[in-house]
Amino acid sequence: MQTITIPKQLVRQGELVLIPRKEYDALRLLQKTLEFRPTAVQRRALVRAEIFQNTKRFHTMTLQKVWDLQIDPSVQKVLTTIPRRYAKRILIVIGTLHLNPYFGDIQKMKGTKHVWRRRVGEYRLFYKIFQEKHTILVFHLERRSSSTY
Repeated sequence: MQTITIPKQLVRQGELVLIPRKEYDALRLLQKTLEFRPTAVQRRALVRAEIFQNTKRFHTMTLQKVWDLQIDPSVQKVLTTIPRRYAKRILIVIGTLHLNPYFGDIQKMKGTKHVWRRRVGEYRLFYKIFQEKHTILVFHLERRSSSTY
């Protein structure tokens, strides 16, 4: 068994926090972020999402009163063009986003505010979280390639 010495100052000031190793590793993973350099298509999708976020153009689903989920029609269009087995997996992920948008294989995109990427097999699902409105906007879906994260 190893013995460690903790300075009394840390204990007195309440600066010492002990957490299990698994929780520490999970916290470290959350701190990792990728540099997000959107392609022209992604930039257009982001602009379109921000411009039309408050309009009726998006299909809104309120599920279990946790988060409101809005899906851009371009995402629905892409879902109709991809193989059915991938579309089913992506729809399951989209359907569970309302429970916890920070769960799963996700990365926060640097360079943009509140934009996240979730990996679903060969596809990447991009969404924006509006904390104030408690809304998730799924605005882009694309197949992973050498230029995609």
